[in-house]
Amino acid sequence: MYFSVYTSYLPPWLLFLLIFGGVVGLSCLCLLLQRSRQFKGKALNEKEKQQLEAVEQDRAKVTQVGSASIGLLIAILLGLMVANTLTKFGSADMTVVNEASAVMAAARNSTALPEPLRSDVQRRLTLYCQQVITGDWSIMSVGHQDTQRPLPASSTLSKLWIDDGKNIDQAPLGDKLLDNLNDINNQRAQRFAISREGLPDSLWLLFAAGTVLLVYLGILERLSSAKEHVRMIVMLSAPMGIFLWLLAELDNPFGGSFPVSPSPFQHALQVLHALAH
Repeated sequence: MYFSVYTSYLPPWLLFLLIFGGVVGLSCLCLLLQRSRQFKGKALNEKEKQQLEAVEQDRAKVTQVGSASIGLLIAILLGLMVANTLTKFGSADMTVVNEASAVMAAARNSTALPEPLRSDVQRRLTLYCQQVITGDWSIMSVGHQDTQRPLPASSTLSKLWIDDGKNIDQAPLGDKLLDNLNDINNQRAQRFAISREGLPDSLWLLFAAGTVLLVYLGILERLSSAKEHVRMIVMLSAPMGIFLWLLAELDNPFGGSFPVSPSPFQHALQVLHALAH
């Protein structure tokens, strides 16, 4: 998962430049080097030209079959991976919504608590939401990190359990409020678990090898026009670069170009402020 960790540290524009520019640029460079070698051979007589043409025709058939097979395999794998990362993105978004909903449910159930317990619980819930938005999100935006140190939001939730848990349990609707706090804790753990997930390095290596092989087979095609050959390589390598960049971006649902929004927690803050007044 080292590649996923590395890409999560890069800004989206730089990641696009490295992946898309690297794939397309290196492909075109290799093509130009190959063509410069191709046309430096010795002069051939008519018989040698015919033999060479027959060899080239056989090579073209093998290249076309290989390109079609490898292209189909890579397309299926990329499609499956993009679908998987989209599912991961949806799970991350649903987890955030469920956690914020549990906070709002806890806030509503806290209205049955006596003072000053009610104000203390609502204050801690407000602080928790603020710390999630400012603290948790900045850490999760990097992605794929195994956070060992306790975060402020986690400490706030723990103190709520320790300081007020016994009093909440004895108050009206206290059992429901404790269930809400348990839901918050579970959804929070799931949120961080999703942020730590990443595509394995072996899969990235497989995509890289497939891309190199597919471009290499395209370079082996014998086209008389260098311009058309370059155009073919660009059309072959550009979609691969775009899909690989999209895969790297969607692999980090809390960062990159398409992050999960913390807006559910902002809505929870509005509910808490309304209850406080």
